[in-house]
Amino acid sequence: MYQPTLYARSNAAQRESVSRVLREWAGRLRWSREEQEAVLDVGCGPGDVTAQLLLPRLPSSVRVLVGHDVSEEMVRHAAAAHAALAPRLRFLCTDIAARDLPATPLGAFAQQLQGFHKVFSFYALHWVADQRTALRNIHSLLRPGGEALLLLVANAPMYDAHIAMQNNPRWCDFMQDAYSFMPPYKRSTDPVKDFSAELQQAGFNIHACKVENFSYRYPTMQDFADSTMVLNPFLKRVPEELQTTFINDFMTEYQREKGKYMSMVSRQELERNDTTLYHSHLLTHVEKGNQDVS
Repeated sequence: MYQPTLYARSNAAQRESVSRVLREWAGRLRWSREEQEAVLDVGCGPGDVTAQLLLPRLPSSVRVLVGHDVSEEMVRHAAAAHAALAPRLRFLCTDIAARDLPATPLGAFAQQLQGFHKVFSFYALHWVADQRTALRNIHSLLRPGGEALLLLVANAPMYDAHIAMQNNPRWCDFMQDAYSFMPPYKRSTDPVKDFSAELQQAGFNIHACKVENFSYRYPTMQDFADSTMVLNPFLKRVPEELQTTFINDFMTEYQREKGKYMSMVSRQELERNDTTLYHSHLLTHVEKGNQDVS
C-alpha cells in the first residue's frame, strides 16, 4: 500500500469516485470572496488526486492547499511529482490520529495558518483504527465555521475476500491480522448512525451523512488485480515465488464474495468473472462549531 508510483497508476476507481464527489459537493461549500483560505487534504497518498482533481476545483482565492499523509514515502513522491505547483501546493507527513497533534509538522503548520478553512479526505480515514482521535484532530485543525468533506469506505467484497484468505491454510500465516485492516464501520448494522455519533462527539455539526454504492469496471482483469493488490497489506509478506498464486486466489475469492452484495451487483455480473470493483462508502459534509471540544 506504500508504492506511490504504482498506486498513482492503479487508482482509476478512486479518481472516478472523487471526481463525482467534487462535481457534486465542491460548490456546496461556502468559499470566502474576501479572505484567502487554507485547505487540507487528509491522506493524500501520492498526491495525484490532490494536485489534479482537488486543486483545480478550488477557488483561485485559496492561498495554500496542504496534502498530508502518514507515509513519508508517499509525501516525498507527492512533493517531487508536483514541485511545480509549490508554494500554493505543499505536502506534509503526519499521523492524523497522533495524540499530540500540535507537536507534529501538520499541527505546527496549522497553528501558523490559525487553522484551515476547509478539510477534505478521500479514501483515507477507513485505514485509521482510532477514529475518535482522528476526527477530533480534524476538528481541531479547522477554524471555527470551517467545513470538512469526508469520503471513506464503509464496506466492500474485498474485505470479505481477505477473511476468506485468512481462513485458507495456505495463506493464514500471512494474514492473522486481517480483521485489523477492515474499515471501522464494516460490521456496523447502521454505519451512518455510528459515524454520525463519532462526528458529533468530535464536535461537528453534520450537514449530510449518507452511504452510497459505487462501482467501477476495469478494462482487464490485470488492471483490476493491480488496483486491488497495490492496496493489499498482506502481499508484501508473501514470498515472491508465491505472490502470483496469492493474487489469483484473492481474485477468485473476490468473485465469490461479491455475491453478498446484491444491492451493488447485478445478477449478470454475478454469473461471470467480472472486472468491476464494488464498495459502499460513507460521504459526509460537516462544519465546526464556534468552540473546540475539550
